[in-house]
Amino acid sequence: MSERYEFIDAEYAGTAADGGPAPTITCMCKWLGASKSGFYEWRSRPESATAERRKKLALIIKKIFDDSDSAYGYRRIAAQLARWVCGPGRSWSAG
Repeated sequence: MSERYEFIDAEYAGTAADGGPAPTITCMCKWLGASKSGFYEWRSRPESATAERRKKLALIIKKIFDDSDSAYGYRRIAAQLARWVCGPGRSWSAG
């Protein structure tokens, strides 16, 4: 269900930013078979720990890539990430 809420939120923000007429949250929830109260509850929910970790990881990966002058591929980034995040003697797995 959160995919539907994410879609509604993105569509509403995108059309409102364009200045064009945007369908109401109520209409979009009805069209997608989602509850309006569920949407607003989802919207006010704090970010999960996993989402926070993914954001931090994305920042670290971006720094590694930028420091390499955009030359590193995923193998070098993974190796550098393992050195930075895990340190020697510890393993890191993307799975």
